[in-house]
Amino acid sequence: STAVAMAPAIVKKSLALRLRGQGGCGTRGSAITQGAVSCQPEEVCMGNWENCEVVERDPTLVSGAWVFRGTRLPVAALFENLKDGVTPQEFLELFPGVTRLQVEAVLEHEMTAAGSSPS
Repeated sequence: STAVAMAPAIVKKSLALRLRGQGGCGTRGSAITQGAVSCQPEEVCMGNWENCEVVERDPTLVSGAWVFRGTRLPVAALFENLKDGVTPQEFLELFPGVTRLQVEAVLEHEMTAAGSSPS
């Protein structure tokens, strides 16, 4: 998909917007270590993920973070891994509970939230 091919540019623009406090989903205090994800209670999502059907949020799970539907993996893990140079395909291999469709939908959602232009 176009969003997967543009993943590095989407992440770059999304990070820039987060630093300015605009759009996208940002986290504070999350860490990814050897494929494991730990999220601190101060995780903050600034985007509107309610309209993205491939993610869900339950206040009793993962400190209420937005996660890929049917998993306990925070959406933020995708962006942290992409920021660290992991490709979308490598992400899918690291986290087999997440589907390619979910990754594509999240990236497309972020691309739209970031203004559709990755640069």
